[in-house]
Amino acid sequence: ELFAELGLSQNKSSWINQPQTLTNQTVVFTPSNSGFASFSNIIPNIPAHAALLATNTLGGNGATARFNTTFFDVGARTFALTTDTARLLAGARGSMGTWDWETAIGHSRSKVVNTTGNQVDAQVLRRFIDQGGYDFLAPKPEQTAQLRVSTTRHAESELDIADFKISGTLAQLGGGALGMAAGIEARRESMFSNPDTLAKEGRLLGTGSSEYSGRRKAVAAYAELVAPLTRQLEVQAAGRFDKYDDFGSAFSPK
Repeated sequence: ELFAELGLSQNKSSWINQPQTLTNQTVVFTPSNSGFASFSNIIPNIPAHAALLATNTLGGNGATARFNTTFFDVGARTFALTTDTARLLAGARGSMGTWDWETAIGHSRSKVVNTTGNQVDAQVLRRFIDQGGYDFLAPKPEQTAQLRVSTTRHAESELDIADFKISGTLAQLGGGALGMAAGIEARRESMFSNPDTLAKEGRLLGTGSSEYSGRRKAVAAYAELVAPLTRQLEVQAAGRFDKYDDFGSAFSPK
């Protein structure tokens, strides 16, 4: 008997989160060490920021202030995720006496697009804090537009597989048939994730970045025995051996 399967799907989801905040615990991604660094919210020269002068109680000219705020002007952060998957499988199955067999080859792929909106550009904010030019109490639309950024991340994974399996009866025992199943398979896997350039450069306030790319091949063989010694007692034994070209092999007994 020949068979084939085709599957296509698309999943979409979207959600919103509170606007980005700035506190003394806000961090930014640092590409040099793939870690995080504290984003200083200290305004070094209050008189340079006219909007703060009227309410400044921290000192006279040249005083500094630590500024905490929520960027309501930038807007609530938006997130949208679209996942497209495709799967194709073709094979054959049959029987030989008391044995059943099946073999197939297949390919599957998943693509993900993740978009974000109303993020805060940390580089622009740094310039506003250090050099002025942003009215923190009543920001102007053109100032907000410089802060607001959107990003897109692309990711993809693929799997190719081929396998053959057989199952049947070896003998008759006191409790029933001594059954056996065995099979072999080969797989090729690959995946990558490519974040937005702004994320990789550490330009997003309070947001990290991850990037990966890799591929590997694997082969496996497995077998299982089911032995009903009596109607009250059954013994099972199984094992699987996997070999990967990237880290070695593994044996899983039961």
